[in-house]
Amino acid sequence: MDKKSTEDSSPLFKLTISSYALIFLFFVATFFTGIGIYAYSSLENARSSIHENDRLAANDELHQSITHLVTSVSVISQQVSRWDEVFQQLGNPAYYSYWRKYRLLNADFLPDYIQAAEVFDRNGNALAAFSDSLFPAHIDVSSLDPVLDIQQQSASVIIYLPIQRAGGYGLIEGYLGIRFPFLDTLLSQYRFRFIDTATLAISSTDDQLLKLSDAPSVLSFEVTASPEAEKMMEIMKVTVIQLAAIVGILCLNFYFLMVYLLGKPLVEISEYIDKLLHTDPGTLTVGGNRLFPVAELEKVRTSLNKYHADLEKAHGDLDEKNKELWVLAHHDTLTGMLNRRAFDNEWNSTKKLLRHRRVGVGLILFDVNHFKAINDSYGHQVGDEVLRAISACIQKTLREPEKLYRIGGDEFSAIIIGSTAEDELVLSQRCIDAVREYDFTTMGIKETVRISCGVSHCQADEQDNMDNLQWQADIAVYQAKRPGVTRPVLFSEEMADGTEAVFSNWISNAVYEAVTKGTGIELHYQPIVNTSTQDVAYYEALLRIRHEGELVPPSHIFPIVSMRQMELEMDRSIIEKVQQDLQQEFIPKGSGISINLSAESIANKHVVDWLMPLTDFTQSYYIVIEVTETSLITQISAAARSLTLLRKLGFKIALDDFGSGYSSLRYLTSMPVDIIKFDISLIQGMMDDRLGKLVQEMASMLVGLGYDLVAEGIESEELHIIVAAAGFNLSQGYLFGQPARNRAAIKPVKALSVLELDE
Repeated sequence: MDKKSTEDSSPLFKLTISSYALIFLFFVATFFTGIGIYAYSSLENARSSIHENDRLAANDELHQSITHLVTSVSVISQQVSRWDEVFQQLGNPAYYSYWRKYRLLNADFLPDYIQAAEVFDRNGNALAAFSDSLFPAHIDVSSLDPVLDIQQQSASVIIYLPIQRAGGYGLIEGYLGIRFPFLDTLLSQYRFRFIDTATLAISSTDDQLLKLSDAPSVLSFEVTASPEAEKMMEIMKVTVIQLAAIVGILCLNFYFLMVYLLGKPLVEISEYIDKLLHTDPGTLTVGGNRLFPVAELEKVRTSLNKYHADLEKAHGDLDEKNKELWVLAHHDTLTGMLNRRAFDNEWNSTKKLLRHRRVGVGLILFDVNHFKAINDSYGHQVGDEVLRAISACIQKTLREPEKLYRIGGDEFSAIIIGSTAEDELVLSQRCIDAVREYDFTTMGIKETVRISCGVSHCQADEQDNMDNLQWQADIAVYQAKRPGVTRPVLFSEEMADGTEAVFSNWISNAVYEAVTKGTGIELHYQPIVNTSTQDVAYYEALLRIRHEGELVPPSHIFPIVSMRQMELEMDRSIIEKVQQDLQQEFIPKGSGISINLSAESIANKHVVDWLMPLTDFTQSYYIVIEVTETSLITQISAAARSLTLLRKLGFKIALDDFGSGYSSLRYLTSMPVDIIKFDISLIQGMMDDRLGKLVQEMASMLVGLGYDLVAEGIESEELHIIVAAAGFNLSQGYLFGQPARNRAAIKPVKALSVLELDE
């Protein structure tokens, strides 16, 4: 996953477990607060509903009490009908005033709450007129409903009862008016349940007379609270409060439990991970020996500790493997000495560390004299034993901190720090003596085995001279290998002046940069033509190096590459450059290209991988791999395996410089070869009749065996005619074209009369 997608998928909030617990508690508290508010609102609604119902009941109760009062007073009418004195007064009211004062109000059947009473005849006229009468002198007998008389917020009830003689067949003979206090009588006669009697009062401030049935409209009162309802409401309130308290306590317990069970362990795990960035992991564990109370977190803890322990073990194992790998990568498998890679690393580190110090630095190069002859004569196993013995002798002779590096096939090097040039010469001589004194006869070698030593020296703070030490040591060992020289040679400026240009500083640096970095590499192409038609069959890629506008010739390139053991790097750079030219169609399609590879590359197990990108072009180009006859001497079996694989991938194999060695025909029987390029010395020797006849017979035999033959070095028409007559079907030389880089020199292909792409 890329960075952007990782950022897009990151969480919006990054909070601690305690924060999330608090947020959870906040939502729980909010939820239960809402529930509490809802419950309280419901309780208030219930209270209001109960209160409203009680008020309605109180109103009903008030109406019922008034009705009950009227009914109880109406009973008086029946008792009056049995009192003869009333009928006597109706018949003869002469003594009415006396009777009214002393008899009527004191009648047994009149309740105590009666304030006043008055008798009216059947026409509604009072039997007598009195100034203190609380009744009107005349009443309307057609409308005798009970009335409420309000005066100065004091109310009295006036009721007119019909007077009928018992057995009188319902004939009304008069009316009895009675008056009594309304509220006091009502409260004394009726027990209220829903009305708070202490609050029952007349609300009207105006004096008025209204029907008793309308009395509730002028009354005010408070409803008596229901004890059961109030108790129930109180219980419910207490319950809600207790529930809120319980929920609050549970939430707090949950919070602290979350912090203890999850938060604290997670914080420990988080802090542990943070400490891994700043502390030695080997000293850390999660939670120590304390167990986490949550099983899943305990499993995480134990797993993390186990993972940490396993990771530490893996790191330890990896460190060991890295050390082993470093040893393998920086040591020569044959001799056990440090290799070229280790030398380059050490050399660069030395220059960097000592660049400001005034200390002597010396470089000693050791070269085994005539090692190739020993290897060819006694075999590879003996040659390997010689290299091991020589490296052991030199390493024992060197001082304790000094290391020996194998930088090439038969070349070794040592970096000496803190000594003088004279000390380095003495040390080099001791190494030469140690090798000379070693008994190589135990290996079956009869010849004397010797080494040559070249020494270069400068001060570490002289960076320009430090950069030159390697090629100066090359020149010194080159001088030490001259005939008659038996002692180590210290480089001097006179040697540089008298040495071939190949050892000049700028050329050496140019070759090194080109081979290792590909800087300045140019491939010049020389045509190989059909001998008969002179049509181009393919082109040979020839290495050139251009440095600051100057072209470095092959005669200067290959000695430096050979001495510095850079054949593999050079061949890989050439292969990459060929690939670029083919991609850009620098070479015309339908033709071909040949590439020269060194013995080291052919025997290398990775050579097929290096050439694999060129297989994309084998359908359009004729690609030839050229190997020299001498390069096949040392590792013929490995070379044969590589060449066989390359042929299967569509490459053609050419044997170059045929006839320059001693075993040319033997190679042809064991090598997968398609093309044979005769050495230029044989071709130019064909001008001599005797040698020409021998070469012609050899060429005729090889043509009969099915090989394509290339004659190199054709510079004259006369020699061209001779090789054509000898059977060479391909020719190469200045007569047909010189190596060139410009496209104008690369002629389009007319016909491949000899070589076919699909053969």
